[in-house]
Amino acid sequence: MASKPIWDVVDILGHFNNPFVIAASVITLCIAAVSVNVAANIVSPAYDLANLLPKYINFKRGSYLTAVLALFTFPWKLMESSTSVFSFLGTIGGMLGPVAGVMLADYFVIRKCRLDVDDLYSPTGQYAYFKGFNYRAFVATLVGAFISLGGMYIPELKHIYDVSWFAGVVVAWLVM
Repeated sequence: MASKPIWDVVDILGHFNNPFVIAASVITLCIAAVSVNVAANIVSPAYDLANLLPKYINFKRGSYLTAVLALFTFPWKLMESSTSVFSFLGTIGGMLGPVAGVMLADYFVIRKCRLDVDDLYSPTGQYAYFKGFNYRAFVATLVGAFISLGGMYIPELKHIYDVSWFAGVVVAWLVM
């Protein structure tokens, strides 16, 4: 009889009868899950905060600040009901979709898939914009977020809110 490989770690644990092995494995899995998720989800915001105020915040301070700010998002409240999880995901999608739309429109339509790498790092290059900000991108992002999140408050736009990420991409692309 051919044995079938088991790919799920929890299924593998079900084949053990020794309580010590099961306990040690579960503890190891929990530590691995927490350490991987914390490390993966703290790096980006820590660097974002360090880049926001480089004079005052380095990566280490940004990491601590991220950890403290994460507690104020009350992630355990999201798990109280499926409605709150979907509302959170719809809101995040409605805010990040326009960012993706701006990036896609800028790269594929405006830049025609060409980037000047040297100008990316030049304060006077073609990517400098007005005082360092691309206000057209800000406007496109805000309009895309406003349209895609409008269904939260306007019942007639609920169908757009249901696909908020895609709506945000399309609207921001068109405004850009």
